Amino acid sequence: MAPDKKLVCEQQSLFSQIILVGVFIIQSSLIILVLFFHHWQQKLRVLGDQLVFTMIKLRISFASTPITFRTGLLENKIRSFQLCAVQLFSEVLKSIQIV
Repeated sequence: MAPDKKLVCEQQSLFSQIILVGVFIIQSSLIILVLFFHHWQQKLRVLGDQLVFTMIKLRISFASTPITFRTGLLENKIRSFQLCAVQLFSEVLKSIQIV
């Protein structure tokens, strides 16, 4: 019976080592995900600030122009706003593809 107990102890030891390796892999993966999302969040914050700044510039420049020039200016500002939004969206897609 003694060899059976030794075999059981070895199996339990092996099983506990497998569990520890699994826990280590999961913890490492979670740390990598947290670091990635922190970096992604910072990129989105910068792009969001740029988008808000563009919206504020659009509102100020539109309000300060005469009515006769507003149509052409508005079209140009809308195009620049759309480009900024497309840039934000493309950065989000690039960040998601890294995952």
